[in-house]
Amino acid sequence: PYGNDIRSLVEAFRKVRDIDHPVVVHLNTQKGKGYAPAETRREFFHYQAPFDIATGELISISCTETYDDIFAGHMLDRMAADPRIAVITAGTPGVLGFTPERRQKAGRQFIDVGIAEQEAVALASGMARAGARPVFGVVSSFLQRAYDQLSQDVAINGTPVVLNIFYGSVAGMTD
Repeated sequence: PYGNDIRSLVEAFRKVRDIDHPVVVHLNTQKGKGYAPAETRREFFHYQAPFDIATGELISISCTETYDDIFAGHMLDRMAADPRIAVITAGTPGVLGFTPERRQKAGRQFIDVGIAEQEAVALASGMARAGARPVFGVVSSFLQRAYDQLSQDVAINGTPVVLNIFYGSVAGMTD
């Protein structure tokens, strides 16, 4: 069922509530469901600064260059100069400034493991061990999902993984 449809959720839970064995109920929730600008521009509206509800356009941006733009530009320059460098994200490419165009430019040097920070850290450690230079960009509050991997895979093994932690302070959308 869809997580946006309360009636279908109630129906699905009623169907499985008396089953005497484990059951998985898979829900698909779409962010922005029912708001046309968000449905047509899903990545843009994954997270966003203040915007005009009628048009879906940003109200204003206080600066012309944001931290994510600086990070993505710098990393693309570094990646072009050194094929061992790879940028890894766990489902938040926009936070890192890696728009679809920048991801295409980066090619296989950009890796998105989906919402799996632990996998991103383990992957980065394995890549570093094999001679790559991985850079894992992560939202600060999501990093807690990978504490075991930071300890077991990176720290204990002494692998040179670069962590770029976004929103790690009191900051607005431009960090």
